[in-house]
Amino acid sequence: MTKFKDSKLKKKLRVPLENRTTKMPIQLALNVPSTYNGKKLSKEEFETRIKKTRGELTRKFNGDTTVKARGDWKDDDGNVVEEEVAVVEVSMKRSDYDNTRPQISRYLMGKKKEWGQDSIGYKFEDNFYLYPKFKTKASEEKLA
Repeated sequence: MTKFKDSKLKKKLRVPLENRTTKMPIQLALNVPSTYNGKKLSKEEFETRIKKTRGELTRKFNGDTTVKARGDWKDDDGNVVEEEVAVVEVSMKRSDYDNTRPQISRYLMGKKKEWGQDSIGYKFEDNFYLYPKFKTKASEEKLA
């Protein structure tokens, strides 16, 4: 999403269909992993997990956008592990977020446990988070 630092330019911009839309400024995107306790799920199990997550978030927030992707992460031994993920994103009004924040937190904690993950990743307002917190080891590797 493009952000404008020049407040004068931002003020001049008007939203298309401005008076005919509902503003949904809060975005939450959950990474749905294709593993359980480090073991790869079958294609059917992964699709079921995605469908269930989409349904839960759609019922709560009236809609979702889902994108399938690939992600990489380092395991405890420093090996790079590639994994299929689905990113399920929902948008909501500020009032809806304020009213459901505790339930969203419980939902995210529950998914970590249900999915058998050491941590889960989600994006909130253009920032990526991992739950729970963890300490990273400083890497001396340089990007090529």
